[in-house]
Amino acid sequence: MSVKIKIVKWLLLAGIGICLALVGGVHSQYLLDEEEKELKDIKEFEEKESIPEEKKAAPEEKKTTQEKKKSQPPALDDVDIILKRTFFKGLFSRAVKELQNFVARSDNKREVSKARLFIARSYIEMGRYRKALDLLILPEVKKYFPNDANFWESFALSRIKNH
Repeated sequence: MSVKIKIVKWLLLAGIGICLALVGGVHSQYLLDEEEKELKDIKEFEEKESIPEEKKAAPEEKKTTQEKKKSQPPALDDVDIILKRTFFKGLFSRAVKELQNFVARSDNKREVSKARLFIARSYIEMGRYRKALDLLILPEVKKYFPNDANFWESFALSRIKNH
């Protein structure tokens, strides 16, 4: 009888864990969608503001600015682009590597915090809960993403206690 109870408890815990992971994924995708809208609005505004400057520039200057744009290496990958390419496709170890590279190169604190949050999420998906906690307790992650950081910190702690 006790074996059956243990199995039922284990199944319930596994179900709860899956539900928490799904809720967290949906919540994070919601945050990404909201940020994409904001970024799109900002980019549209910047494009509208920059059009008069380009019209004022001489044709030779236009060519040089266009050539510069083509010759410049692509800008730092946006965290959202990295996430879509890796994390949301289940490529968690690749997500960790690319996001860590982004953190090393970027000086945008919000984007760095978001990258660290998703590095932690990737570690959680890989079962490396202690490593995830190291990132989730960082003050900047909690500053920019308090709800997500607290949720995933509790999730990781519960998994560590159960192991």
